[in-house]
Amino acid sequence: LSALQSERVQGLPLAVLCADYKDDGDLATWLSQKKVLVLYVAPGLSKQLDGIRGVCAAKTVVSVTPERDFVERGLVAGIVLKGDRPRILVNLPVANAAGLDLDPKLLALSEVIR
Repeated sequence: LSALQSERVQGLPLAVLCADYKDDGDLATWLSQKKVLVLYVAPGLSKQLDGIRGVCAAKTVVSVTPERDFVERGLVAGIVLKGDRPRILVNLPVANAAGLDLDPKLLALSEVIR
C-alpha cells in the first residue's frame, strides 16, 4: 500500500498511514487525528472486529478488508477470493449507513450482501 503514497484518486491525494490496533478508544482517536476516510482492516483482527466496526460506524469511516467473513460481519467492502479469482464484495446496508452512494455499475460487478 505504501507504494501508492504519491498517487491520486479522482484528483484527490492519497496518503497511506499504518497503525497497530491497541483498543477501540485509541483507534477512534487515531482516525480523528489523522482524518482517515477509509480504513483497511487486516486479517488477524477477528476478535477485535466488533469494536473496529463500531468505531468505523460512529466515525463514518469506510472499512475495507480482504476477509469475506469481515464483510459479512459488518465491514463495508472487500476484495476477496472466490476460487482463484478476486471478487468485490459489498455489504450494502453498511455502505448505505456510511453515506456511500455506490455506482450501479460497481454493484453489478460486485457480490452484494443485502
